[in-house]
Amino acid sequence: MALTTITANTGATLDGRLLARNGAVNLDTNTITTSTCAAGTVGGGGTTGTPVTTGTPGTPGTSGTPGTTGTTGKPIGSKNTTTSKSEAAKKRAAAKKRAAARKRAATRKRAAAKRRAAAKQRSHGSPARPPTSTGGFTG
Repeated sequence: MALTTITANTGATLDGRLLARNGAVNLDTNTITTSTCAAGTVGGGGTTGTPVTTGTPGTPGTSGTPGTTGTTGKPIGSKNTTTSKSEAAKKRAAAKKRAAARKRAATRKRAAAKRRAAAKQRSHGSPARPPTSTGGFTG
């Protein structure tokens, strides 16, 4: 039993099971045998049956030529943390720029609305500001 991948040599004879929890079990023309348990009766005082004999395994074949050595890389499905951090930083910077652009656009829109309101008041002949009281100055 293994946590990760199990790879059996070509033509290997194995007795039992091959279990990999988080990886693959790679086999190439392998023979897997399982031992059998002796049969018996259930309960106390019974007799045990005779064990079963199995044949002898065949002779293993000749081993193949070794393959080329692969390059070491990142596991499938994993992310390079440096790349993902810089990508996240780029996304945050782009979101910040979009927010600043929206804020500038809203400010320009409010300023334009104020200018339109002031122009409308001037065109209707009403003063832009209400008259102020002179406070009794007769000058």
